Amino acid sequence: MGATLKILHIWNTAGVASTIAKFMDRLYSTESMILMRALKDQFKLTYYGGPSINLGSKHFIIHAIIEARKYDIIHVHYYDRIIPFIKGIYNNKKVIMHYHGDDIRKKWEEKRERWMRTNAIIISTADLLDGAPFGVIYIPNPIDTELFQPMLEQRRFNTALHITYSRYQNDKDLELVKEWADKERVKLTVINRDESPVPFLEMPRLLNRFEFFVDRFTIPSLSKTALEALACGIKVVAWNGEIVEKLPEDNKPEIVVQRVYNLYKKILDN
Repeated sequence: MGATLKILHIWNTAGVASTIAKFMDRLYSTESMILMRALKDQFKLTYYGGPSINLGSKHFIIHAIIEARKYDIIHVHYYDRIIPFIKGIYNNKKVIMHYHGDDIRKKWEEKRERWMRTNAIIISTADLLDGAPFGVIYIPNPIDTELFQPMLEQRRFNTALHITYSRYQNDKDLELVKEWADKERVKLTVINRDESPVPFLEMPRLLNRFEFFVDRFTIPSLSKTALEALACGIKVVAWNGEIVEKLPEDNKPEIVVQRVYNLYKKILDN
């Protein structure tokens, strides 16, 4: 492609931008940068491509618009409110919108004026295809398999972990998780990550303490934390009650970044 491809990631939902940037820069010699507000990065997810910046919402948008002029690809995660600003100023810039879950679930029509101005749309889980427009691309979440590895010396058997968030609290979900643990006679630990934040780089050690990770039951897809648990060799209880024991190939970082890189090339060639 000639000159080095420069990519600007705006926002960093679940650390996905950092994982894509890290492995793409390594495998394809790209130059990636991530813009993320420090106030919204309480779990320190921007472990590559940062650091997060201390700006309020309006100043963050202004800063992102100014930075965008330097890059070939603008890859927006979650923060679709910025698309009209970027496209309004840089009409010819190649912009990708990357949705991750509740940012678009059952909101496709509501957000039409934002996503319709992009050059491509990626979704992280297959259930988000419900109601999606033609051409949306499903690319599973990448898991940093260098960070998330088995630590068997930490493992405590007959134990399970479930993680909740106050802002997404689902009492029915937690009830089902507790029912599963009681039925299987497994010692359950529930952590509310909003009330007791666990930094991203400490998550591998936390996950490796348990034999099972009990995922959400009310959304028909594996959460990113569940996929990280699989990379650690932990058994995951999926939404349908099945036990999953292996990280899918499609979630390995080299597979994901190859697909994303090919998408970058495609929209730049058009």
